Amino acid sequence: MKKMISFLLITAMTFVANARTVEMKSPDGLYLMTVSDEGGELSFSLAWNGFKYVSESALGVNLGRGKQHGLCIAEVSDKGLTDTSWKPVYGEHEVIADKYNSYVLSLKHGKSGRPSPYDIEVRMYDEGMAFRYLFTGGAYLKLAD
Repeated sequence: MKKMISFLLITAMTFVANARTVEMKSPDGLYLMTVSDEGGELSFSLAWNGFKYVSESALGVNLGRGKQHGLCIAEVSDKGLTDTSWKPVYGEHEVIADKYNSYVLSLKHGKSGRPSPYDIEVRMYDEGMAFRYLFTGGAYLKLAD
C-alpha cells in the first residue's frame, strides 16, 4: 500500500525553455512545494489547498564566492513515503507520528555541467514542509554571512 501511495504522489516535472520546475506534495496532497531553476536562479514557493502561503523565494547557499548563479536541477529522487513514529523524553504526547514524502534535488552548474557542492533534501509533511542542504563535495566549504 505504501508503494502505491508513493507511486501516486510521484514528482511532476515540466520543462519550459530549458527551465525545470518540480512539484512535491505532502502525503495528504494539500501542501504543494514548487522548486524552479528558471533564469539560473533556484527558487521555491509553497501552497496549501490551492492558497499560496510562500511566494517565490530564493533558494541557495552563499559560499563566500557570491550568490550561486547558474545552478539548475539535474535530477530529482523521489524517496517515497516514510511513516514512522518516535517517543519523546517528555511532553504532551507519548508518541509522535513522523509521516512525510521525501525528495532529493541534485543540482549542477548549468553551463559547465559540473555537480553543485550541495543537494537539497525536501520533506513534505501533512503539517508543512522542511528542507535542508546536503553538502556532498567533501571539500572544505566556507559559508559566508
